[in-house]
Amino acid sequence: VPSASLVLIITAYNTVFNTTGTPDGFSYILAIDWFMDRLRTTLNVTGDAVVAGMVASLSDMEMTQDDVENNVKEIAFSAS
Repeated sequence: VPSASLVLIITAYNTVFNTTGTPDGFSYILAIDWFMDRLRTTLNVTGDAVVAGMVASLSDMEMTQDDVENNVKEIAFSAS
């Protein structure tokens, strides 16, 4: 969910300080949240790619073209 951290920030602030609405300095957070969101997304995608590379490297499983075709046929057969 894009900008979900903003909702969390407002909810936490209102819960801790027993208030309602947006805090006074919230416009500053709103101004930089788009950039922080992109950094979080970049970190998440990079981490997923590193783990996928590690799993592929450690698995040492080689598939031939026949194996790939058989797997596709099994998946197609089980879906129908």
